[in-house]
Amino acid sequence: PMTGQDDPQGDVQLFIRCPYALSPRMLMVSLIAARHLPNVDVVASLNPYALIKVEHHTQQSKVVQADNDPKYNEHFEFDVVSPGANITVTMMHHNKVMHDSPLGQFVIPLSGLSPAGDGLDEWVRLKPMPGMPMPKGEVHVRAKWTYDLAEHEQPLADQIVAPPDDLFVKL
Repeated sequence: PMTGQDDPQGDVQLFIRCPYALSPRMLMVSLIAARHLPNVDVVASLNPYALIKVEHHTQQSKVVQADNDPKYNEHFEFDVVSPGANITVTMMHHNKVMHDSPLGQFVIPLSGLSPAGDGLDEWVRLKPMPGMPMPKGEVHVRAKWTYDLAEHEQPLADQIVAPPDDLFVKL
């Protein structure tokens, strides 16, 4: 009780609002390295790169020249719409004369990636693509949900809405 008042009475409206409506829409995929990639070109050295696809968006890593165990340390962001999407990583060999050759690929379902967790950080073995023999090699990949705050940068005063009528606290 406040000084001078023995029996406080009245209603207080309490409205608590998070300033940002956070949802895991942004996905950070990090291509760290690959190892034991097979040399598919009998004339030249292996020049590997990766294609990373999430939904309908594909991004490409740098080409590492003449290396069966390339180091990438590259990061790619994807704006994800469907929670049932996958990360598809396809390792390729860059051929300077003819068409590039696939080395193998793997798929990671995003449904197993917790929005609140530490994400994925593991070496993933390459799997064959249609019509290819079993590939060799594995890829170190990390994936983690991030949060897109850019779309929520309005001042808070512009976002305040009236609380529902049934949100009262009786004192």
